[in-house]
Amino acid sequence: VGAVVGRGFIPEKEFEVVLPSASKAELVAARTAEEISTEMGFAADAVGGIKTAVVEACINAFEHGRPSGGKVYLRFITAPDLLEVQVRNPGVSFLGEPEGPGGPGGVSEGPGAGLRRRGWGITLMKRLMDDVRFEKIKGGTRIRMVKRLTRQGDGLNG
Repeated sequence: VGAVVGRGFIPEKEFEVVLPSASKAELVAARTAEEISTEMGFAADAVGGIKTAVVEACINAFEHGRPSGGKVYLRFITAPDLLEVQVRNPGVSFLGEPEGPGGPGGVSEGPGAGLRRRGWGITLMKRLMDDVRFEKIKGGTRIRMVKRLTRQGDGLNG
């Protein structure tokens, strides 16, 4: 809970989900994110963004985690005005290949164009969430994503 408490917030609720390395397991995380963020009062477009960011984080965690039977661990932490989602894997990184010409994942034009169109998930997560941080932890890697809840009418809850 360190991130939320460390920022001066007291968590209201915490939910933990463990995903097996299975086809479409990230959809369980997306459904959990949807239920929690809807219950908190996020606008529909913010809920969609949170779900998309969680799915991207899970896909990266599975892809870059240890290959044989690796699990992905999620923690959803709510506070009165924010949702923090932590996604952890036992692997060495979430980042995959470094960003290259044309953005994350590689070349956008020239002889190699079209060969490496991957790597946009991290950029997408950063655009959809208010704060995204990657951490090397004992036994793996963790991504922390925060979305702040703003009340209807202030124009910031999207």
